[in-house]
Amino acid sequence: MLIVVKSGSGKSTLARQIIQRMRGRYRHLIVVNRKREFAELSGDIALGRKLK
Repeated sequence: MLIVVKSGSGKSTLARQIIQRMRGRYRHLIVVNRKREFAELSGDIALGRKLK
């Protein structure tokens, strides 16, 4: 899934809601976000290192 809209239109809010609903339904869920806004939603590995 790719979310592309103008700045300030709620991309992060939408993505966060989608991620939260998908958790537990899939064995692996990969989120690519260079600002690392969703790191708190992961208890797994990001870019090869364990998240705290």
